Amino acid sequence: MYFMIRLTEKEELVMKSIWEIASPFSIRDLSSPYPYTTVASIVKNLQMKGYVSIKTPMKATNRYLYNIVISKDDYILNNLRNLFSDFCGYKSHVLIEFVMRVLCEKDE
Repeated sequence: MYFMIRLTEKEELVMKSIWEIASPFSIRDLSSPYPYTTVASIVKNLQMKGYVSIKTPMKATNRYLYNIVISKDDYILNNLRNLFSDFCGYKSHVLIEFVMRVLCEKDE
């Protein structure tokens, strides 16, 4: 397991768009409610936080291509670990009890 820097709401929204299209991607490939320059800044922040990496500039268009470094599954798993750590202090029995309760509710 590695340390992940938490994302802001805007970063998470852009990252969700990135996970939908997969690697490699350019900023113009992303669907976002934000202007292009804002998305470019957010992708730069995601690169500094280690979520994406620059692959190479496209020679014909001079656009940068990026690769996904942290998968959606890893991000979700890390957030769940942080959630349980914050509230349970890594007490595994609390997590097991919660999971069992959720599973039993589904069976009813």
